[in-house]
Amino acid sequence: MKCLLFEHILAYIINIFRTYDITKNGKPDANGIFRAPKEMALGALEVVIDCFLIGYVISRLIKMDKQ
Repeated sequence: MKCLLFEHILAYIINIFRTYDITKNGKPDANGIFRAPKEMALGALEVVIDCFLIGYVISRLIKMDKQ
């Protein structure tokens, strides 16, 4: 439960920074979507953290099922 709360708080903080970075440094890409270099890197980091947390939760559920 704590790891999911941590993930929500982290996603909220990242979203605030992404919005700030896009308004400050955003440039339109080929499709007209505003992107910023730090915003893109932070998005990739968030996806990696989410994947680790999903794996952790699944492993915990499997361990709980075996008990």
